[in-house]
Amino acid sequence: MEKYHYKECGLSNVYLLNGFTIINDEEYGECVSINNRAALEVTIAKNIINLQRPLSGEELRYLRKTMNLSQKAIGEQIGLSEQTIARWEKDESKPSRSEDAVIRDLYCEYIDSDSKISFFLKAIASAEAEAVMTREMNLCTDERGAWEVAA
Repeated sequence: MEKYHYKECGLSNVYLLNGFTIINDEEYGECVSINNRAALEVTIAKNIINLQRPLSGEELRYLRKTMNLSQKAIGEQIGLSEQTIARWEKDESKPSRSEDAVIRDLYCEYIDSDSKISFFLKAIASAEAEAVMTREMNLCTDERGAWEVAA
């Protein structure tokens, strides 16, 4: 089976290796059914927050939307304007390392209220992240049907 380019998530580099079914519907044409979409979305977000480089605009937008926050709401959470968040998401400007770390930590708090602030502290103290070209994010399901990043 071919991998599926999962553009619907809003990220250009996400491909599913399995865990989906392509359905040909007479009324709607080709449709895709994704197994356990909620778990897939969490797996994608966890992979994003663990990247060792600054987040891209589309990754920031993905995390914000996954948390169901508007640009205004997330800006208020970190003390910035809605326009600043919009510029980040359009890649017109970049968040500082500490702002990037705060966004990641907000997502950690969103999915796990018991998360530690250590990621935030490590991100602030760490050296400038190496520039890494965007790579494909290939995802697959394991034998239990749980989503994971493919090796």
